[in-house]
Amino acid sequence: MFEIKETGGTIFFKTVQILAYADDIDLMARTIPGHNEAFLNLEKSARNMGLVINQEETVYMYSGKDTTLHQELAIGNYMFKRVDNFKYLGTMVNKMSNRSVEVNARLVMANRAYYGLQNHMKSRIISRNIKTLLYKTLIRPVLTYGAETWVVSKHDEHCLSISEHKILRRIYGPVTDGGRWRIRTNQELYQLCGENDSVKFCKLSRLRWAGHVIRQGDDDLSRRALLSEPGGKGHRRRPRLRWEDGVKEDAAKLRCRNCIVVILNWEGWRKLLKEAEAHPGAVVPLGGGEREIKEVFQFGQYIRVTKLTCFTVFACGSTLLSL
Repeated sequence: MFEIKETGGTIFFKTVQILAYADDIDLMARTIPGHNEAFLNLEKSARNMGLVINQEETVYMYSGKDTTLHQELAIGNYMFKRVDNFKYLGTMVNKMSNRSVEVNARLVMANRAYYGLQNHMKSRIISRNIKTLLYKTLIRPVLTYGAETWVVSKHDEHCLSISEHKILRRIYGPVTDGGRWRIRTNQELYQLCGENDSVKFCKLSRLRWAGHVIRQGDDDLSRRALLSEPGGKGHRRRPRLRWEDGVKEDAAKLRCRNCIVVILNWEGWRKLLKEAEAHPGAVVPLGGGEREIKEVFQFGQYIRVTKLTCFTVFACGSTLLSL
């Protein structure tokens, strides 16, 4: 078996780390020599078990500003192509940790799913209820996969809304108003659909995941990643959108007395999110304020990175090999 000597902490304190799910393996390291050594150890252990590394399906990515590295990485008898992004467990990972890339990829895949069902959407035999059910079960899950980890900008939210409105207008069609045909407004579409818009769906999913991570034990990988601080200095530029800031903003719109008690109490937190879900439109203010929400995040900076994005935060110059 392939082992890494450093078993504690997170990538912020390790020189080498491995992330694996079935046959999808990522090797992460701070230096090229350390990365090469870890790969050779992995390759040796795999060969002993009768497994072979597929060179054609393996790529490497460098996260940082260094542009002097070659376009190909040679390790032993292997030669790997350098890429700026790759897909891991259905999620796009890129060297700049830009979640807009993942949102755009989701929009493309959702469009493919929609056009694959276009004949059903145009059919006059299939009822609107069935078409709506097809959208909820076959298209929206593709569009919002991994939304719990997204850091979305206003532009991303706008793109998500446009994509959803296009599909809903195909399902429900125009309406007669004063003897003239017109397209339905967004509010009319969601009243007929009986569901929240995709942007609110993403925000509520993000809040659910935040509560889940906060309630985990100290040995949980996601919690350890959240509590860790990368350290170092950032670039002199406008600060990036952070997932933590999005969670704070959404949570501040929910009336929540003694937030720590509510979040740690699964039933109470679930009830609060159910109340928010019952309101149409985006996550709406229900009262309360920023002062109460700060209680949740004042110790340890809980929300730092999440779920599948926990391995994309190496902006200090790291090499990541995806097998």
